[in-house]
Amino acid sequence: WVVDNVAAQRRAQRDRQFQLEALWLAENRRRFCGRWIALEGERLLADGATSKEVFLKVANLPQPPLVIRIEDEELPFGGW
Repeated sequence: WVVDNVAAQRRAQRDRQFQLEALWLAENRRRFCGRWIALEGERLLADGATSKEVFLKVANLPQPPLVIRIEDEELPFGGW
């Protein structure tokens, strides 16, 4: 029972972190369009022009954060 409880707590913590990251991205993505970022929950840990730059900035962390490139939401119009 203890193992199931610990696993459930970890799962809940990961779910909460994912929700915070999704919220942060929804609120801040335009500011970092075209850049790489590292997030942990609602905390921006690093940003940079390349993934290598961001990974170097967060290399010493005990747990790897979410590292993604923020793409432009606007798709170009190609016509009919």
